[in-house]
Amino acid sequence: MSNTNIEETINIIRKLTPNHPDYIVKKGKTFTQKQWQYNMKLAQAKENLRKKSTRLSTREQEVVSSFDDLDRLLEEESLLMYKKKWSRLGKRYKVNRLMVYYGKSYSKILDFYDEFKDKDIDYDEVEGRIKDIKIKINFNS
Repeated sequence: MSNTNIEETINIIRKLTPNHPDYIVKKGKTFTQKQWQYNMKLAQAKENLRKKSTRLSTREQEVVSSFDDLDRLLEEESLLMYKKKWSRLGKRYKVNRLMVYYGKSYSKILDFYDEFKDKDIDYDEVEGRIKDIKIKINFNS
Protein backbone atom coordinates (compact mmCIF):
# COMPACT_ATOMS: atom_id res chain seq x y z
CA MET A 1 0.00 0.00 0.00
CA SER A 2 1.19 3.45 -0.73
CA ASN A 3 1.30 6.24 1.81
CA THR A 4 -1.38 8.23 0.03
CA ASN A 5 -3.76 5.30 0.11
CA ILE A 6 -3.13 4.85 3.83
CA GLU A 7 -3.72 8.56 4.50
CA GLU A 8 -6.99 8.51 2.55
CA THR A 9 -8.21 5.47 4.47
CA ILE A 10 -7.31 7.12 7.79
CA ASN A 11 -9.15 10.31 6.77
CA ILE A 12 -12.24 8.33 5.81
CA ILE A 13 -12.20 6.60 9.21
CA ARG A 14 -11.68 9.93 11.04
CA LYS A 15 -14.65 11.48 9.23
CA LEU A 16 -16.83 8.69 10.65
CA THR A 17 -16.00 9.62 14.27
CA PRO A 18 -18.34 12.19 15.92
CA ASN A 19 -15.59 14.41 17.37
CA HIS A 20 -13.93 15.03 13.99
CA PRO A 21 -14.62 18.50 12.43
CA ASP A 22 -15.70 16.98 9.09
CA TYR A 23 -18.22 14.62 10.76
CA ILE A 24 -21.61 14.71 9.03
CA VAL A 25 -24.51 14.80 11.47
CA LYS A 26 -27.52 12.70 10.46
CA LYS A 27 -30.78 14.55 11.10
CA GLY A 28 -32.97 11.50 11.81
CA LYS A 29 -34.65 10.97 15.18
CA THR A 30 -33.15 8.55 17.66
CA PHE A 31 -35.02 5.47 18.85
CA THR A 32 -35.71 7.11 22.22
CA GLN A 33 -37.20 10.19 20.54
CA LYS A 34 -39.41 8.03 18.32
CA GLN A 35 -40.53 5.94 21.31
CA TRP A 36 -41.32 9.05 23.35
CA GLN A 37 -43.33 10.55 20.49
CA TYR A 38 -45.27 7.30 20.05
CA ASN A 39 -46.06 7.10 23.77
CA MET A 40 -47.24 10.72 23.80
CA LYS A 41 -49.58 10.10 20.86
CA LEU A 42 -50.89 6.94 22.51
CA ALA A 43 -51.57 8.74 25.79
CA GLN A 44 -53.31 11.57 23.95
CA ALA A 45 -55.52 9.10 22.06
CA LYS A 46 -56.51 7.36 25.30
CA GLU A 47 -57.31 10.69 26.94
CA ASN A 48 -59.44 11.79 23.99
CA LEU A 49 -61.31 8.49 24.04
CA ARG A 50 -61.87 8.81 27.78
CA LYS A 51 -63.24 12.34 27.37
CA LYS A 52 -65.70 11.18 24.71
CA SER A 53 -66.89 8.22 26.78
CA THR A 54 -70.60 8.22 27.57
CA ARG A 55 -69.92 6.46 30.84
CA LEU A 56 -68.36 9.62 32.26
CA SER A 57 -71.03 12.03 31.07
CA THR A 58 -74.07 10.05 32.29
CA ARG A 59 -72.77 9.17 35.74
CA GLU A 60 -74.27 11.18 38.55
CA GLN A 61 -72.30 12.16 41.61
CA GLU A 62 -73.89 12.02 45.02
CA VAL A 63 -72.76 14.23 47.86
CA VAL A 64 -72.38 12.29 51.10
CA SER A 65 -73.36 14.38 54.09
CA SER A 66 -73.64 11.72 56.80
CA PHE A 67 -72.44 8.25 57.68
CA ASP A 68 -75.92 6.84 56.99
CA ASP A 69 -75.71 8.05 53.38
CA LEU A 70 -72.24 6.53 53.06
CA ASP A 71 -73.45 3.19 54.47
CA ARG A 72 -76.38 3.17 52.03
CA LEU A 73 -74.14 3.89 49.04
CA LEU A 74 -71.61 1.25 50.05
CA GLU A 75 -74.39 -1.29 50.50
CA GLU A 76 -75.75 -0.53 47.00
CA GLU A 77 -72.28 -0.84 45.44
CA SER A 78 -71.57 -4.12 47.20
CA LEU A 79 -74.91 -5.58 46.09
CA LEU A 80 -74.09 -4.69 42.48
CA MET A 81 -70.96 -6.84 42.70
CA TYR A 82 -73.07 -9.90 43.58
CA LYS A 83 -75.56 -9.48 40.72
CA LYS A 84 -73.66 -11.69 38.29
CA LYS A 85 -73.82 -15.35 37.38
CA TRP A 86 -72.37 -17.61 40.06
CA SER A 87 -69.66 -18.82 37.72
CA ARG A 88 -68.61 -15.20 37.01
CA LEU A 89 -68.15 -14.30 40.69
CA GLY A 90 -64.64 -14.34 42.12
CA LYS A 91 -63.58 -16.66 44.92
CA ARG A 92 -63.82 -13.94 47.56
CA TYR A 93 -67.41 -13.11 46.59
CA LYS A 94 -68.40 -16.78 46.45
CA VAL A 95 -66.98 -17.39 49.91
CA ASN A 96 -68.82 -14.34 51.20
CA ARG A 97 -72.15 -15.58 49.81
CA LEU A 98 -71.52 -19.04 51.29
CA MET A 99 -70.79 -17.43 54.68
CA VAL A 100 -74.13 -15.63 54.55
CA TYR A 101 -75.97 -18.79 53.46
CA TYR A 102 -74.48 -21.12 56.07
CA GLY A 103 -73.80 -18.58 58.82
CA LYS A 104 -70.27 -19.95 59.28
CA SER A 105 -66.89 -18.25 59.55
CA TYR A 106 -64.50 -17.55 56.67
CA SER A 107 -62.03 -20.26 57.69
CA LYS A 108 -64.73 -22.97 57.93
CA ILE A 109 -66.07 -22.12 54.49
CA LEU A 110 -62.55 -22.21 53.03
CA ASP A 111 -62.03 -25.73 54.40
CA PHE A 112 -64.95 -27.01 52.28
CA TYR A 113 -64.75 -24.51 49.39
CA ASP A 114 -63.23 -27.01 46.91
CA GLU A 115 -66.22 -29.34 47.31
CA PHE A 116 -68.63 -26.75 45.88
CA LYS A 117 -69.10 -26.89 42.11
CA ASP A 118 -70.80 -24.17 40.06
CA LYS A 119 -73.57 -26.51 38.88
CA ASP A 120 -74.43 -27.58 42.47
CA ILE A 121 -75.38 -24.07 43.61
CA ASP A 122 -78.70 -22.46 42.68
CA TYR A 123 -77.96 -18.73 42.69
CA ASP A 124 -80.39 -15.83 42.19
CA GLU A 125 -78.66 -13.16 40.11
CA VAL A 126 -81.39 -10.55 40.63
CA GLU A 127 -81.10 -10.54 44.43
CA GLY A 128 -77.49 -11.71 44.61
CA ARG A 129 -78.33 -14.53 47.04
CA ILE A 130 -77.94 -18.31 47.09
CA LYS A 131 -81.34 -20.06 46.80
CA ASP A 132 -80.29 -23.65 47.33
CA ILE A 133 -77.23 -25.88 47.44
CA LYS A 134 -77.64 -29.43 46.13
CA ILE A 135 -74.76 -31.01 48.06
CA LYS A 136 -74.79 -31.54 51.81
CA ILE A 137 -71.79 -30.37 53.81
CA ASN A 138 -71.16 -31.51 57.39
CA PHE A 139 -69.25 -28.71 59.13
CA ASN A 140 -68.98 -30.66 62.41
CA SER A 141 -66.49 -33.24 61.12
